[in-house]
Amino acid sequence: MNEFNYTIVTINGDTQEAMEYDGRTFVRPWFDGQAVGWVRERFADWDKHCIHILLVTPEGWNLWYTLKFSELDRMGIGCPSIGAQLYFLTMQKQWHKPETLPYTIEEGWYCDEYLAGFDLPYFMEKKLCLIP
Repeated sequence: MNEFNYTIVTINGDTQEAMEYDGRTFVRPWFDGQAVGWVRERFADWDKHCIHILLVTPEGWNLWYTLKFSELDRMGIGCPSIGAQLYFLTMQKQWHKPETLPYTIEEGWYCDEYLAGFDLPYFMEKKLCLIP
């Protein structure tokens, strides 16, 4: 299994925490709007009762979402498998404490049909992935 590390990056003049995994940097969504992509990896954080989902979009963005277990149940996502295709709608918070996330996830669901016409990401190639 690949290791992950936390790091600090600057995007559009804004400094934020990021996660490095498999030689790539995954950042938290810094925008209001939608993102669709494939699950690269997921990590459970049992102390904070949440799961970290690393998503690779067709545009090449590497996004890091954090959802509480209750949010996963409410959205019907559960613990997504690697390669699963997910949709998220995020809204930025105007004010938040440093220890809380700067965004909320308003909607999330599986979207298998939407990404059918796109090229598969690097980690879904047949030689690297067990998912058909």
